[in-house]
Formats: sequence, C-alpha cells, structure tokens
Amino acid sequence: MLTVYPAIFYHERDGGYSVVFPDLHHLSTCGDTLPETIGMAVDCLAGYLYDAKNAAKKCRRRRRSREWIRIVRMIPMMLTQTMMSLSI
Repeated sequence: MLTVYPAIFYHERDGGYSVVFPDLHHLSTCGDTLPETIGMAVDCLAGYLYDAKNAAKKCRRRRRSREWIRIVRMIPMMLTQTMMSLSI
C-alpha cells in the first residue's frame, strides 16, 4: 500500500532548510542544503512510521490481556472511593 505524506519545505534565514509534515503532528527536521534536508526528511519520516507501527503492535497486545480488563473494572471503584474521601 502506498501512502503519501505531504511535506512543506522552508528556506530559513540562515541559509538552511526546514521541512514539516503537517499530517504527522507537525513532525519536522532540517538541513544545511536542500538535498541534505530531503535525506533528513526521508530518515525522519521512516523513523516516525517505524515507531508508530511498533507502538500500535504493543497497544494491540496490551488490550487483549486480562490485566487490562481487571484495571478497567477497578476504575469505577477507585473513582467512588476518591469521591467519598473528598466529600468528608
């Protein structure tokens, strides 16, 4: 599957370049020359997508665990106890 992520390149006052990926929480990087900045952008995007993929796998595994279900069941009880202690 091919996915496109828009990148906005800016020429900085000091002569370097910056690049921002607005669809990815304004992920950004920079470089001294345009070719260097393009290479940095590719590397930055690849690292972000790799981390996002690994984080998604970890979240999926955690959601299936019985420990997670037990914690979710405890939340209403904890909230009730907290509210009772605040009203005293």
